[in-house]
Amino acid sequence: MLAKRIFNGLVATLLVVGLLEMVTGLILLPLYKPGLTTSYNSSKGLPTILESIHHWLSAILIVVGGLALLFGLYSSAYKLNSKKLWIGTLLLTLLAVFLQLTGHLLPWDVHAVRSAVIEIGIGGNVPVVGSAQGDLLRGGKTFGANTLQLWYWAHIAIFSLIWLGIGIFSQRKAKAVGYSSKALTIGAGIMVAAGLIFAIIAPVHLGCAATAGDFQNYTAKPEWYILPLHALLGIVQGINPSLAFVGTMVIPGIGVLLVALAPWLDKRAKEGKKSIYGPVLASIILIGGTALFISSMGDVASPNGPNNYTVAAQQTPTNQAALDPNLIAAGKQLFAQQGCADCHTINGTGGTGGPVLDGESTRHPSLQWQIDHLTKPTSVSSGSTMPAYANIGQTKLKDLAEYLETLK
Repeated sequence: MLAKRIFNGLVATLLVVGLLEMVTGLILLPLYKPGLTTSYNSSKGLPTILESIHHWLSAILIVVGGLALLFGLYSSAYKLNSKKLWIGTLLLTLLAVFLQLTGHLLPWDVHAVRSAVIEIGIGGNVPVVGSAQGDLLRGGKTFGANTLQLWYWAHIAIFSLIWLGIGIFSQRKAKAVGYSSKALTIGAGIMVAAGLIFAIIAPVHLGCAATAGDFQNYTAKPEWYILPLHALLGIVQGINPSLAFVGTMVIPGIGVLLVALAPWLDKRAKEGKKSIYGPVLASIILIGGTALFISSMGDVASPNGPNNYTVAAQQTPTNQAALDPNLIAAGKQLFAQQGCADCHTINGTGGTGGPVLDGESTRHPSLQWQIDHLTKPTSVSSGSTMPAYANIGQTKLKDLAEYLETLK
């Protein structure tokens, strides 16, 4: 059927773009030197056009994978095709995201490092396994050289080799069941041309080199490909801050599972009737994802950079009244009640989803700053993923601010 051949043509296009992405990566590989003191300078020294092509093909790889899956759902191609090819296409698309995430850290500029810090923090903010998961993603207890080496090898070896293996398998499956050569020619031509055009009109620009001060900085605008997750995180945190993982892992995980199991869950497909499972699921994903994307477009990072962040001026204490011991005690109690320790560490105790709060009174010696930050984090900290606490009321905000101003 035509739908099957077009779907297989899109899969073949995905493989062509992925192959070109690997070729450009292999050319760049000897020129890049991973290390705290070498990553940034070696990235700055890469041929701009080649680095830009690699950068944009990586983005296009995610887009092609997403288009293949959406078309497969809308046309119910999953019921006409090999189930293994359907699962392979989904895995290739997910791996494309993982390759983008790990590769994004390698230039080691401020935005890359801060983004990784936030991503690891989100991964670590999960019940039961969060601490171990955070340590795994960091390559240890602290962010630094081990993190860079881990993500470097994950990018150039682990994820790349897995992608290549699944890609070879998928190519054979697509070839065996047949695909539309017209879909492949048009699709591959458009996607490769788009990569070249973007590389020319929007070459990659790095921001400032990262420093140790960025290793615990959670201020960075999200990349376009995780923007819907960023918006979903904000919605869930608005309901209950302790349920952040529901927006970043549970809901997306259920969505991925529903896509993966489409050939088995679609009962009508087994009966030979017109399917509604695929089209309905595709519509939910497309409409929901688009709405989430649009709602957060104002927060998105520049896809080709540079993404620079101004260094906050050193704040000086204002002529405010002395801290009230009663308010401090109430604020400390609120800190525990609101689950703040799930994300923040004080004196070595607490979570790693947000920055360590030791020395907070020195960094931000202002009650008003603390209140503004608690009320609407992004108003004073661009790109912050911290939930807003405006709903607890001004009295409790003042209590929390007083407590935070005692942290030395």
